[in-house]
Amino acid sequence: MLLVIPFYVGDPREGEDLLRPLRAFGPPAADLVRYKPYVEHQAMFDAGVPHHWGYYWKSHYLPPLTDAAVDVLLESSWAKSSPTSYTLLFHMGGAIAARPEDSSAASGRDAAHAMNINAAWPSGGPSHPDVEWCRDYFAAMESHATGGVYVNFLHNDEGEARIRAAYGSRYDRLARIKAEYDPDNVFQSNQNIRPAPAGHG
Repeated sequence: MLLVIPFYVGDPREGEDLLRPLRAFGPPAADLVRYKPYVEHQAMFDAGVPHHWGYYWKSHYLPPLTDAAVDVLLESSWAKSSPTSYTLLFHMGGAIAARPEDSSAASGRDAAHAMNINAAWPSGGPSHPDVEWCRDYFAAMESHATGGVYVNFLHNDEGEARIRAAYGSRYDRLARIKAEYDPDNVFQSNQNIRPAPAGHG
């Protein structure tokens, strides 16, 4: 099944024109496109990640997909054991790619796709066989990936190297900014950029 989630901000008439070819492609199982506030759109999948479940995820940025990468996707996506575990593949480009890579803190403007491998189990608890499925799948895709990652798709235990991968060449500058405005690293309950040591200005 192909799930397409279009989102357009701007003149509604222009949005309808852009959506028309997608609707003409074939009858969808469900057409949920309508006018709505951004925050409602942003929350549309909240019900799919209930509290008290167990979760573990890993993510890659990917270049245009090769046959070899597609083979790994087909082989690994369904090797999970929990029916609630899943893989998302986001198509990038468009307005994201239109800006220079250094125009924002996050990396990935040159990526063709973002991949998110999600182990999810309703019984909760810290462990589940799909954690290893997620890690193995991630490792199998590593040679097909760019090396970068979207910062919001990092799990909470991936380490500084992966945080650096999320920010790329901007990491050191962000560390210097952190040293200026938060030298004691008070704000650290995120994917933390540690303040640059003194003398690394």
